[in-house]
Amino acid sequence: MTNGVVLVKSVEGESVCQVLRYEEFVSDYNSLRSHLLSGYVASYSRYRLSILEHVYKIHILQNAGQEDQATKAFSQIDYDSVIKVDTHIHH
Repeated sequence: MTNGVVLVKSVEGESVCQVLRYEEFVSDYNSLRSHLLSGYVASYSRYRLSILEHVYKIHILQNAGQEDQATKAFSQIDYDSVIKVDTHIHH
């Protein structure tokens, strides 16, 4: 870690990626944000999402029977007997 930035290194100890200066990061972020807010990207994204939703609905219709069988095969699992893990932090 250097100046609060975690450095990713390979097994050989070489840096895997370059850490950008803050000004470069802000410049790149603003450029990316302006592209994302453009009408073309929003329109294409909406179109692509609707296609993916339709493909998913077709998948559900075609594979509903197989998924029901797979669910019934695991119906004997008792989820109440799962071991609970203590995740709170002790001070």
